[in-house]
Amino acid sequence: MRPVRLRPVIPLLVLLALPTLALAAGGGADAGHEGGGGKAVYDLIMRVINFAILVGALVYFLRKPIVEGIRNSVESVRKMIVDAEESRRQAEAKMREAEDRLAKVDQERGRFRCFLQVVLRRYLARAAREQRRNVPLEWEVPVT
Repeated sequence: MRPVRLRPVIPLLVLLALPTLALAAGGGADAGHEGGGGKAVYDLIMRVINFAILVGALVYFLRKPIVEGIRNSVESVRKMIVDAEESRRQAEAKMREAEDRLAKVDQERGRFRCFLQVVLRRYLARAAREQRRNVPLEWEVPVT
C-alpha cells in the first residue's frame, strides 16, 4: 500500500474549516438575524456542503484501500476454496486407496482361510489313514 500524499489534503482541510470559521466570526448560531429564517437556511446549506465535502474526501481517499481490501478478501476466499477442493480430492483418493487395500486384505484373508482349510483337511485325512493302519503318527513319541 502506498503512502498517502499530504498535498491534496491541505486544501481539503481548509475547505472543511471555512464554514466553521465563518460561523465563529458571526458570533454563533444565535447571533445575527433576529428573524432566524435566513440563518437556519444558511446553516442547513453549510451543513450539506460540509457533509458533501466530507463524503467526497472519504470516497477519494478510502475508495482504493477499501476496493483493494475487498479484492484481497475475495482472492483469499477463492484460494481457500481451491485449496479445500484439492484437499477433498486428495482425501477421496486416499480413501479409495484404503478401501482397495482393505478389499485386498479381505481377499488375502479368504485365500489364506481356504489354504488353511485344505491343509487341515489333508492333515486330518492323513491322521485318519495312519490311525487306521495303526501306525504311530510322526508327532507322537513312541513309548518304550
